[in-house]
Formats: sequence, structure tokens, C-alpha cells
Amino acid sequence: MKNYFILILIISMLQSCKDDCKNIQVPYAVKVPFTESILKNVSLNYKTSTLIDDRFPGIPPPELSSLLRFVERRPILFASITVSNISKHDGNFGFSVTWECIDQEIIGLSSAFIPAGMSKQIKIHQEIDHYDCKDQFSVKKFEIIAPTVQITEVSTKYREEIRYRLCNSCDEACVQADKVSKN
Repeated sequence: MKNYFILILIISMLQSCKDDCKNIQVPYAVKVPFTESILKNVSLNYKTSTLIDDRFPGIPPPELSSLLRFVERRPILFASITVSNISKHDGNFGFSVTWECIDQEIIGLSSAFIPAGMSKQIKIHQEIDHYDCKDQFSVKKFEIIAPTVQITEVSTKYREEIRYRLCNSCDEACVQADKVSKN
């Protein structure tokens, strides 16, 4: 009899709860992906070969009393290097050489457009005076000036977004979720 009374009590509670049940909106958080574009300046990657340098003699100016008329040609300092563009972008690569000649420095500059994945030999021919450098010259330094390109980098990020779902107020899990969201 006691068990029968408890069963009737539970059924009546459920019936009264069913009458008070309603749909409520319970908030919940989700992480939503979005993309962001960022502009970046990137120097192109490259590899180089060994520097080759030399001095080519010129033809000195003719003496006025000479019967032979030579065309004057000045001596040349020469430098060459092969640059391989190992990046994904094309670019104009610069090449500079500083020669040390007795008591002075001589600078030579050149550049070349090199497509991505390709190699090109860049040469410098620097004219000098007839009596400069003779055989006493050396490369003090050389430099490859890699171009900088602007690229767009796309990255995926996440932001938290609040959404709502319908829930029955007689469902205990729903009631707990609603309490947590209000705190």
C-alpha cells in the first residue's frame, strides 16, 4: 500500500510538472572559424655560386707623336655570380661588389630579373683608370640584394559565438544549462 501511495505521488508530480513545462531558449557557445588576410613583406630566398672576379687590361691612350692611332679602351674589373631564385615569386635581384685597389675602393653594381625557380648569371664590368689596381686588387666584399615582395597570407582563426537552442523546462539537463548560462 505504501508503494502504491508513492507511485501515485510521483505520477501526480510528473503530471503537474507536465502542465508547467514550456520551451525555453538556452544559450550555448560555439567556436566559429573565420579567415583573416594579412599583408606581409617577404624577402625572396636565393642561392649563389662562387664569385668569379678578374681584371682585363685596356689599351692605353696613344701618344700624340705616335703615327699609329689606337682607340683608347680602359681596363675593366669584372665580377660574376650565378643567383638561383628558390622562392615562389619572381624578382629583380641586385649584385654589388667592392674591390680594394691599392689605396682606394671601387664599387660595381648590377641587377637582373630572375623568375621563380630559375637561375641567372649576373655580371659587373667596372671601368677603371689605366694605372689603377694593376695586379693589386681583391674583392673586399660582395652582396646579393634580394627583392622584397608583398604577399597576402590567409590564416584561419576562431571566435566564440553565442547561439540558442530550444529546450523543455521539465528536462533537468535543460534546467541546469539555463542556470549555468545565467551565472
